[in-house]
Amino acid sequence: MVPDRQLGSITMHLTPERGAIADTTSKFAKIDMSPFGGAPQSVGFSIYREEFLCVGDRSVTFPNSLFVRWDRWFKGDAKLDELAQQ
Repeated sequence: MVPDRQLGSITMHLTPERGAIADTTSKFAKIDMSPFGGAPQSVGFSIYREEFLCVGDRSVTFPNSLFVRWDRWFKGDAKLDELAQQ
């Protein structure tokens, strides 16, 4: 039996060499934070497509780091080497 589709997923935590993580994440979204009491520690984001998902948010595991997850769906009969190439 061949599944309808397969999921490839990469998850990592990225730490900037300098500066606060909010300096990096604030470039992804522009939000008036004054109703929330001022500047945020970070700004999370997510991008959704039919075959792709990307989520970025503040890491709770590593201080001043960004948690990133990429998911991509492939055809159910795709071979592992095909998935790795994409």
